Amino acid sequence: MDEYHDIWHFRREAKWRLDNATEIAGCNRFDLLGAKARRPIVKSLATISVARDLLGMRQASMQNRWRLLVELAADKPLALGFVQVFGALRGLGVDLDADYTTLCRNLNAWEAHQPPLVVTGHGERTKARAPMVMIQVPFLTQWLLWTAEARALSIAEPRGSLDFKAISRIACQQIPLGLPPPVTSRLTWSEGSRLLG
Repeated sequence: MDEYHDIWHFRREAKWRLDNATEIAGCNRFDLLGAKARRPIVKSLATISVARDLLGMRQASMQNRWRLLVELAADKPLALGFVQVFGALRGLGVDLDADYTTLCRNLNAWEAHQPPLVVTGHGERTKARAPMVMIQVPFLTQWLLWTAEARALSIAEPRGSLDFKAISRIACQQIPLGLPPPVTSRLTWSEGSRLLG
């Protein structure tokens, strides 16, 4: 399997990066990715205007499913942009207010988008096909990890590092433009100010 599409590799790497950030800061996951840290990222990625204008989702029902998926993929610090699918997609369909067929169609469209809006992982093949067992929103994972790492540096090296407010403002400004996180989470105040204009 192409490693770019290996959701299991992405999940292991994301957990490792979060654990590494907690070690750098000498704190726990909630200090780095508590609700206050995750909420602005989720709101920025799940707005109607981002879903419609940036991601090309014209229908209000699809925009709502996107919002619910993003919220679910960031519902706790360790979620990191991943949603575990237990049983079958029908159960996830209830959470996302979609019937099985519509949800499959949406996930296929989102995965075919360039770059992919979601990546799916499948379990062992049963009689007919391999069931979907995990979904990742890669853009959400990138921003959550950048935020955790930037906040870890802010705690570990407060002099010259961005504070939590600036970290959040950078995410809220860049996400609606479809921009990935900065290459490094080790930004100085002047570099952060340039990003914020």
